[in-house]
Amino acid sequence: MLIGIDPGKSGGLAWTFLGGTKAEKMPSTPRDIYDFLYDLVYKADGYEEVVCYIEKVGGYVKGNSGPAAATFARHVGNLEMALLALHIEHHWVLPSKWMQYFIGKQKYPQSMTAYQRKSKRKNLIKAKAQGLYPEIKVTLNIADALGLLVYGEGQ
Repeated sequence: MLIGIDPGKSGGLAWTFLGGTKAEKMPSTPRDIYDFLYDLVYKADGYEEVVCYIEKVGGYVKGNSGPAAATFARHVGNLEMALLALHIEHHWVLPSKWMQYFIGKQKYPQSMTAYQRKSKRKNLIKAKAQGLYPEIKVTLNIADALGLLVYGEGQ
């Protein structure tokens, strides 16, 4: 089983299983995250190995407040602890690395703002995920997790 995790509170999880691929929005509390991963891994039959690819994100985003950065860092730590507690092998992947693998290196006009570049990139990721997984209702919440899953499949 492979798992891809976009660790933001508005992120998501995607995973492969014997019958295909599924994705969900990020559970909202640390206990929900743990329970979700526990059910996914230990209530599933036939998996000898579980490997997770999780986006390596920083704790501070320019423009966010200190308390927001602390909340985000705590959330990422909760995810890491759940993976460790459940003995799930996991690999941290830089956003630039998995995105280049998934949508290729993008070039944007100098006139685009950082917000415009991010919006365009997010929509490219979503469109690619929709093409690869037509059976899944792909949202911006789960698109990055699906991209990480595809990256993990290629490793």
